[in-house]
Amino acid sequence: MALGVDFTLAPERALEFFRAKGLQASFAWQDMLHDEHDRNFTVAKMMDLDLLADVRAHVDRVAAAGGTRRDFINGLRPELMRRGWWGKAEMTDPATGETKLVQLGSVRRLKTIFDTNLRTAYSAGHWAAIEQNAKTAPWVMYSAILDARTRPLHRAWNGTVLRWDHPWWKTHSAPGGWNCRCTAIQLSDRDLKRMGKSGPDEPPPSPERDWTNPRTGEVVRVPVGIDPGWGYAPGASTRLAGITDAAMEKVAAAPAELGAAAFAAMAETLRPPMLAKFSAHVRALVQGKPGQSAVHLIGAIEPEVLAWLETRQGVVLDNAAITVGDAVLTHMLRDSKAARGTALPVEVIERLPEALANRVAVLWDKDDPALVYALAPPRDARLGKLVVRLEYSEKIKEAGGRRRVQLNALRTGGLVEAKTLRDRKRYLPITGEEL
Repeated sequence: MALGVDFTLAPERALEFFRAKGLQASFAWQDMLHDEHDRNFTVAKMMDLDLLADVRAHVDRVAAAGGTRRDFINGLRPELMRRGWWGKAEMTDPATGETKLVQLGSVRRLKTIFDTNLRTAYSAGHWAAIEQNAKTAPWVMYSAILDARTRPLHRAWNGTVLRWDHPWWKTHSAPGGWNCRCTAIQLSDRDLKRMGKSGPDEPPPSPERDWTNPRTGEVVRVPVGIDPGWGYAPGASTRLAGITDAAMEKVAAAPAELGAAAFAAMAETLRPPMLAKFSAHVRALVQGKPGQSAVHLIGAIEPEVLAWLETRQGVVLDNAAITVGDAVLTHMLRDSKAARGTALPVEVIERLPEALANRVAVLWDKDDPALVYALAPPRDARLGKLVVRLEYSEKIKEAGGRRRVQLNALRTGGLVEAKTLRDRKRYLPITGEEL
């Protein structure tokens, strides 16, 4: 029942995962790590997005046809040569401005591009199937190819059986590095008994080591036996992001009180993938490459705030979801780039879902009816301020015979002195700290 990687096949789930990726130019492999590869296809030093798109399409065609690595190389090499992306060439590193002699296309690099993308796509599709069948087959066994090329630790992990949702798989789900051929085998209770096991094994020791990213200087912890950048479960972030999107759509569609309670109960699970997706989109806006979505769900109004609005202001909201549109984000980013003294820093804008969650207070603006979220000081003694325009139930209108759902939208943000928000003639405290 082993489901080892077989490049003569084109598993539907693997292709779905691969085809859902966007494009991201990068100068070095260290520029994109871990689950960033779930969202984007990249080739180090391929800065031309048109060429990058053509390479991705070629991987797709060969994989869908059940082609081999040789088919991929023979089909792509002449085109890369024709377009000047072959051999060594001088290139300017966009991060440092330094001009370097770098390796562009080569047979070895094409092998790596093909193998890496198919192995990770296969792993993502395989783990999607494992999760789907977890009720009837809850066990997963680490499987290594035992030959002279096998890493010693991967050889030691071979045969380890753990539950499919054990934390160890988050960093050891395979492949665990460049040219790693390991995979996972799903097992039922009956399979486990046939192996003479009455339950799972003890997880292998998982010591970590420091690794310094030469591109950023950031020091991160890497599991011993796993190559830097490979300590993640391929596809997990996009599967969780899909679940998150569906959950947030339900929050937006539910009555406010129900949606607020649901988000509060799920916030710990929903917020990390929501933040990752939102931050990636904002970075794309900064680079002038907006994505497809124009409106983003970034949080929900708390149940206690909803209760205060109804009892103190007579305001009943249609739903609890908080959104922000690209037009507002672009305006905020433009202000931040212009170094205006009242603008929110870009690093705060990138993390708006987190900023909303960690607000120090929520206030009611009497002069301009809206919620005001006071954030912890981003850089100095001033507070961040986010203004959320509310959509009242009475504002819901019929449009083309269908009910049009309106959302509570973030409309502006900036920096203010704390004393400004202490003006009780204008701002009424709802929840949080005294400013």
